[in-house]
Amino acid sequence: MKAASKALAESRYAEAERWLRTAVKEAEKFGPEDRRLGTTLSSLGAVVGYRGAYVQAEQLYQRSLAITEKAVGPGHVRVADGLTGLAQMFQMQGKVTEAQQLLERALAIREKVLGPEHPDVADGLNNLGALYKSQGNYEKAELYYQRSLVILEKIYGPFHLRVANAVSNLGSVYGSAGRAAKPSRS
Repeated sequence: MKAASKALAESRYAEAERWLRTAVKEAEKFGPEDRRLGTTLSSLGAVVGYRGAYVQAEQLYQRSLAITEKAVGPGHVRVADGLTGLAQMFQMQGKVTEAQQLLERALAIREKVLGPEHPDVADGLNNLGALYKSQGNYEKAELYYQRSLVILEKIYGPFHLRVANAVSNLGSVYGSAGRAAKPSRS
């Protein structure tokens, strides 16, 4: 896993995939329901997704998610992470409804476990905003991006990079919708 992480950090995806496939074989020795296998399959799914093999990545994420849910329970943050990864693969394949359902479930888990004002909740809101923007549903995208921005500004203040990214996302919705940004209330 360390070798795969290093290769991934250096954008050597083929090498990372080889290391992860080896890691999966090793993790399978712990048993078919071991959480380490779930984690390894999820990492492999991400790498396979990077190279555009979305159907294969989807299968890896689904297997990982089943293992993770069984190991830690359906309401765990790791399950939310797995749902988000699988949703990304669905989005890449044009399965928007399935992706939306998974992202909403992931957001609900994060809100329940971490609280409504956690940065990971802001990430979940951002993911849903991006999904709705990609569909041309700018009103819903705006709502999710705004909620994300409020959380991030409260946590980091107005000049943090994550806040700037949230402002950029919101601005892109306004641009796509062909309208100006609303004036700030501050």
